[in-house]
Amino acid sequence: AACDVATQSAALSIGLVAGFFVYPSVSYIMRRLRLDDPVDAAAVHGGCGLFGVLAVGLCRPPCEHLASVGVSLGGQATFCDAGHSLGLQLLCQLRGALVEVLLTAATTMSVFAMFSVSEYAACGELGHLREAEDLLTSMSESPDLLEASALKWRRLAQESVMLRVLLAKHGWTGEGFASGEPTDYWRLRQDLRILQAKKDTSLEGNGHLWNPMFRLGRGLGSSAAGR
Repeated sequence: AACDVATQSAALSIGLVAGFFVYPSVSYIMRRLRLDDPVDAAAVHGGCGLFGVLAVGLCRPPCEHLASVGVSLGGQATFCDAGHSLGLQLLCQLRGALVEVLLTAATTMSVFAMFSVSEYAACGELGHLREAEDLLTSMSESPDLLEASALKWRRLAQESVMLRVLLAKHGWTGEGFASGEPTDYWRLRQDLRILQAKKDTSLEGNGHLWNPMFRLGRGLGSSAAGR
């Protein structure tokens, strides 16, 4: 950020401070907060980058030398003006850094919010698939539960599009199994496990119904199933 207004000694100073103080400090904070950043991107691009933006306010180009060799100052003219104030320039840089932080945060949060909804929707499907496998196990172990489990199968099929499509391959008619039970228990269990493996998410809060984002994702999945 300061390459056109920093002298060689100023550039060296900025690099030393960023490398020996800013980077280790931000990296340490990230570890203490237990935030996943294996390549230290926040420390390098966030911490050191913001420090570089602020450091512009403390720099002044070699105005006399540039003028003596006849180089057009261009954007450097502001820094070479007699009325230039390092304090005011530092405030301008601070405002610019704040705008960068807010813009980055808004953009990042918007993108990750979409990813989060998608992951929680997948998490909702995963919950249905696991419940279906548990229900299938209960039916295979206790045949007298066939009639009682019909309502649970209908509810699961209504809430999960993926499960409804799968059950149709095993004799599901929309209201129940054509023969009163799945045509092949073992095959259906295997298919359920395959789908669970495909739908597994990276969310640590997998299955926490109290989480509002989970409820939102599950609601979106249910709405899609209703259509």
